[in-house]
Amino acid sequence: MASRKKGRPRKYRNADQLQEKIAEYFHSCSERGKIPTKAGLCYYLGFADPAALSYYADRCKARNHFSKAIRKALVKIEAWKAQALVDGELEPGRLRGLCFDLRCNHGWREKTAVKTEEPDVGGSGVAVIGWHRWENYCRRRLAQSSPASDSS
Repeated sequence: MASRKKGRPRKYRNADQLQEKIAEYFHSCSERGKIPTKAGLCYYLGFADPAALSYYADRCKARNHFSKAIRKALVKIEAWKAQALVDGELEPGRLRGLCFDLRCNHGWREKTAVKTEEPDVGGSGVAVIGWHRWENYCRRRLAQSSPASDSS
């Protein structure tokens, strides 16, 4: 008894067919002046779900053939977006959207570095932001409530 294959047949039979369709997508994006996206690529390839793209890249039996084409396409999309950030000619709304997309779809992270300098406050080792403002405030309060100013 022959085993019956389950599931839907693959949309693309070989990597060359997939690579050709990916090249068409990038060409159409450059003609229209649009930034390519992962979702746009999925739509253009005829997938109803971005998980299908992941399936072709990771879990498909012919993975070695499809994986390289898909990973190259995703890196090209990331490079295109990174170049748009470097060029800096985007409106603020599009810039925020582009940063959001790079964080969500391409694993980018915002790294923040905080440098603290501890003032020498009686050797307590406690750093207070704006310490000079606090000292000035305390001096003013002390000057306002001192008994010498009441005796005039």
